[in-house]
Amino acid sequence: VIYSCYFVCFIVIYKKKIIGQPVVKDHTGPNVSASVKEGLDKFGIISEQIEASSHDGQYYHLSVPKSLVKLYNLPNQFISTPDPLHRAGTVDVHIRKDETFDWMNKVFGICKDLYNKFNWGKNYELMVDTCDEIIKNMAQLANFQTTSFANSVRFVVINLRTDYEILLRCLVKIQDNLWDSGDNKDQEKFNDVKSLHDMIKNKRFCMNLSGLTDVYGEFGSFANIIQKMDIFPHERYDGAIKILDKMIKMKNQLSCHEKCMENKSCLWPNYHED
Repeated sequence: VIYSCYFVCFIVIYKKKIIGQPVVKDHTGPNVSASVKEGLDKFGIISEQIEASSHDGQYYHLSVPKSLVKLYNLPNQFISTPDPLHRAGTVDVHIRKDETFDWMNKVFGICKDLYNKFNWGKNYELMVDTCDEIIKNMAQLANFQTTSFANSVRFVVINLRTDYEILLRCLVKIQDNLWDSGDNKDQEKFNDVKSLHDMIKNKRFCMNLSGLTDVYGEFGSFANIIQKMDIFPHERYDGAIKILDKMIKMKNQLSCHEKCMENKSCLWPNYHED
């Protein structure tokens, strides 16, 4: 079985051995396919031994499965499937497009606005100074990553929740500095900061953030383990199933902390605490 993970490299599983992870210099379909064949040729693997292949979306975008069929003269019924674990790690893409979850996208939008506001310059320095004042370590606001969205959300919401008090204090300070300014630009900045302050200083935002922190704490770990390159597929599968089982239990215990206590372990440590 050819087991492909990323378009920059691949892992081949053959008789329970990882036999190759070469670097692909030219990321085109023919060159990626040639790199796969080169790795297999080193171990004398011929077309009759290749029964199926599994790839992520980029491989299909580059038409690598079709190229491999031609390179090895494989039959038309050769089985090539999307990597199921990799696809499972991107399932939240569909959830974010569901109108039912507009509230989640709004939370993510606020997270992004706060990152853009405080990630550099004077406002970042203000966060550092505020940390010194209240003697608290700053987690450092994180931004969303397109190529590893689920895993990046984990750090976005966790770090924002950790820095929540610091951000509130900073937003108040900025408003105080701009309050009595007669400059029109300063007034626009004041309104912008006040809007951000009002959006996060309320119970709904705090509870949504706490819930997402717990959910993506697990789902981010899930997305992370299913993309690991240094373990076998069955090891990734076992790790992924363990996390999914936990998330199913989380669903059943969302509104009942007493069930957590029955199991002597709270599955919603941030949401239930807050």
